[in-house]
Amino acid sequence: MKTFFVLIGIIILGVFLIFPNPRPTYLPLELSGVWESSHPDYAGRTLEISEITLVFATSDETIDVYFVNNVKKMIEGKQTLFTVSCYRMDNEEETVSFYYNREDGGTIRFRNQKHVTWTKEDGK
Repeated sequence: MKTFFVLIGIIILGVFLIFPNPRPTYLPLELSGVWESSHPDYAGRTLEISEITLVFATSDETIDVYFVNNVKKMIEGKQTLFTVSCYRMDNEEETVSFYYNREDGGTIRFRNQKHVTWTKEDGK
């Protein structure tokens, strides 16, 4: 009987070694840069994207920094839906979802605000 439990323990250990936790995924480099919107509600606000962060500048003096934990992407026609699991230092994990369309130099539209278009600033 003791041999049975030792064998079960070895099998469980082997499973964890063969199938380790998946590595986190990050945002693609093509999204990196500073994004802005011409929508009047977002005048003066920016979104800065890197592989590992989303930084929302909500005013000249206030920013919200989100650290990317994992990214899922799904192709939907000509656009890609990115679902980003991220967190701020003071909060639990949150999800940010947006559509990215490569056409016309690239645009971003947040899933919950499809009427607002974000474009990348030139040279940033």
